[in-house]
Amino acid sequence: MDIKIFNSVEHIDEEWECMVENHPFLKRKYLRLLEETNPCEAKYYLVTGEEGRKYCFVSYKLKLNIFTYSKLKLEIPVTVIGIPASVSASGYFCDDEKVVLKVLKVIKGIKIILNSNDKFNKLKRGRTLPDCIMNLPWTSFEEYLKSMKGTHRYRYNKVKNQGKSLKAKTLEYHDEFSEELYRLYENVYFKSNFKLEKLPIHFFKKNGADTTVFSLGEKPVGFVQTFKEEDVFYFLFGGINYDLNKEHSLYFNMLYHIISMAIKSGAKQVKMGQTAEDAKLRLGCRLEEKYLYVHSSSRLLNRVIQYVVPLFSYRYNLESYHVFADN
Repeated sequence: MDIKIFNSVEHIDEEWECMVENHPFLKRKYLRLLEETNPCEAKYYLVTGEEGRKYCFVSYKLKLNIFTYSKLKLEIPVTVIGIPASVSASGYFCDDEKVVLKVLKVIKGIKIILNSNDKFNKLKRGRTLPDCIMNLPWTSFEEYLKSMKGTHRYRYNKVKNQGKSLKAKTLEYHDEFSEELYRLYENVYFKSNFKLEKLPIHFFKKNGADTTVFSLGEKPVGFVQTFKEEDVFYFLFGGINYDLNKEHSLYFNMLYHIISMAIKSGAKQVKMGQTAEDAKLRLGCRLEEKYLYVHSSSRLLNRVIQYVVPLFSYRYNLESYHVFADN
């Protein structure tokens, strides 16, 4: 097995791009942006395995509270295999557990794999925040509403009425993303119980996503950043004025607007992100499990870690909402 390690996106071999064609957050243009706006000692691993099969991994350094999903707190420096931007995608392209284990052994210290979709056999599996996903069989937002049970359609009408003063407008140019909008993002970041990276304003100006701003009069009170890749519509980041949220049902109006944009775009699926699961389930999303794994270079410490991985795990017990009439 051959492992090439790169310290800069600029040095990554061209074949990387071919492997990650359907993985937008692993593409070099996105990793390059993160390297510029959120430098965190990222490394890129290009692996050639059996029969010449290729795999890739992204790692970065972070001082992390390893008990993020519990009431305990212990901040230690770790190497994260993941995307340094708090997105739900995993930071690797590999379907061979032996290759994953080999890469983990090459990286020294404590490593955490975040947002994995894979169930490995030789590592104790924990859970991280699930991804909220909705398939989009409808050709219009009106069809989406008609497919709901009456109680959920009534709820939408109530939310819409509470937000009747809201105006939504997509910025024409990416660099129009303002300090005022960035403060709305900071509201969300500082309120979060699951903080990882705090991204700078330049990331929002340069990431290529569309920014839709929600305003009351001339005052921005929320925003969402979205983009479409192939048949998938992504809700990337958002910001909100929490003081006005309840009165105008701001957050739910923003979520409904994302679904409307996704359907209008012709996407077959919308990925709504990993937080506020209960709210998104009420709109008809389903949850996709995401896993975390922890590994140490020390054999003794690694044995201990495998026993305590459940303490690192995110726990949830959410109500099931039968949103659609055909449920």
